Amino acid sequence: ASGPRGDRSLATTAAGARPEAVGAARATAAARFDAATVEPVEMPSRRRLLAVAREILDDRFADDLATVLESLPPGEFGRATEPSDRSLLVALAARHDHLFRDLRAWAGADGIGIAPAQEFTGDRQALVERELIESIKVPAGPGRPMLRLRAVDDALLRARAEEVPSVLEGRFDLPTDADGRTRHDAGRGERRPVWERKRR
Repeated sequence: ASGPRGDRSLATTAAGARPEAVGAARATAAARFDAATVEPVEMPSRRRLLAVAREILDDRFADDLATVLESLPPGEFGRATEPSDRSLLVALAARHDHLFRDLRAWAGADGIGIAPAQEFTGDRQALVERELIESIKVPAGPGRPMLRLRAVDDALLRARAEEVPSVLEGRFDLPTDADGRTRHDAGRGERRPVWERKRR
């Protein structure tokens, strides 16, 4: 795909296409790329990321996040991966019983602006379905109740901060049923207790 957002073209070639056709498609894409307007990434610095985390959340979350960022290679977690970078942030917040509202305030447009606040809902639900965390309703007067994030998986609770990504990846690798919950019977096979096995 080439071209600016809203005016992109998909350049394809069939197997065995003429070399000149491939060259022309590449030249067209390169020309459009060179003529495109530079789009700033607008991501906060790590220093600001952690400073605002200390203000809105707390030192424990910020310290965990700093450790994770130091341990992960670039691009290890992103929006296209599962678990995503948002899943990782929700899990870190749940290790310290933070309000979901506060996490979204930190990450959203009114905070550091790394992701729209509403996009965290699906990631929170994915962690709940895999029994890594729970969402506890907290009374907050009239209107919708607030949710407190709480880690309930022993491995997630006991892991060092740098081990949290591996815990998440391991759980997300397990098969799930139709509603997204981890299948507890996955891989059991004949490892059932001998008294549960059928005689053949």
